[in-house]
Amino acid sequence: MPKTRKPILRQKKGTQQDTIEKFDIETFNKNKDQAENYIFTLKDSTEVTQFGNKDSGYYEYKTIINKRQFKKYTEYYNSGNLKVNGEVYENDFASGTWNYYDKQGRLEKTIDYDQAFTYTWDDILKFVEDKKIDLSKNTTRISRTTEGTIPTWKVTWHYDGGRLKSTTINGKTGEVIEEKFLIMEKL
Repeated sequence: MPKTRKPILRQKKGTQQDTIEKFDIETFNKNKDQAENYIFTLKDSTEVTQFGNKDSGYYEYKTIINKRQFKKYTEYYNSGNLKVNGEVYENDFASGTWNYYDKQGRLEKTIDYDQAFTYTWDDILKFVEDKKIDLSKNTTRISRTTEGTIPTWKVTWHYDGGRLKSTTINGKTGEVIEEKFLIMEKL
């Protein structure tokens, strides 16, 4: 059963671009398990997973209540100061606007990972619904990339019997670029 505790203290300093968000190293060290993870649930049902150490820095994933497939990802310097934050889909791709901070908490850069995609996540969800793809199955995978000449989405799912279907979609137009079948290997 995950533990419940109050959220990490977040302090803002100066402008919106300067932030001092600190990872609570003391609480983490006191509560981490043998695998060096601290997993707990906030009062609003947000699930939080923290891990890391003083050498690598610290990391945190939080479920996003209204976007269950996405998690808020936060990375901290080994001092506990905020380094990076943004959203990630099932640990597969960065989504939305990500902020990158220096060790003093000053915003160094912002990257909008959705900018290249005019065929959006909502469009992908419509595609999934139209094809009756079950997002909860472990054989379903959605990924995207901006490598190459055009941004693309790839949706792979259990189609029938021992086959998976993989569809590559143009991230600008929504046009299906490629469809192919893959044979699932038995374990």
